[in-house]
Amino acid sequence: MDNSHVALVSMMLKAEGFSPYHCDRNVALGINLVSLTKVLKAAQNEDILTLKAKDSPNVINLVFESAETDQLSEYDIKLMDIDQEHLAIPDTEYAATVEMPSTEFQRICADLRNLSESVMVEANKDGVKFSCQGEIGNWLRECV
Repeated sequence: MDNSHVALVSMMLKAEGFSPYHCDRNVALGINLVSLTKVLKAAQNEDILTLKAKDSPNVINLVFESAETDQLSEYDIKLMDIDQEHLAIPDTEYAATVEMPSTEFQRICADLRNLSESVMVEANKDGVKFSCQGEIGNWLRECV
């Protein structure tokens, strides 16, 4: 996080999570997560999501296709101009990897949002622990 409270998040979308999947090369996209979240909330559980970005894009295109009807929704999200030279994320070997359903992680984030501006995440061989301390009290969630 920098002085203006902007955090850089590195997210990798792996081919195994998509069917079909096509990507010719690695692409770095500066996406405002608040904007992305707003657009993703428009999707229904059974919708098919297609993400598209052109070479040197200034937008990322999201297409939601209804699995039940012929309805199609298309969104273009403006991308942020990020100086990639200064924001390179080094290859890192992490001590822990946590996998959990996105709905569970979303619930944890929603619970935390109202209690504190920061969170402590601790992972060990038994599971992961999320905790925070706020003005109204403390909070702890253990996931095993």
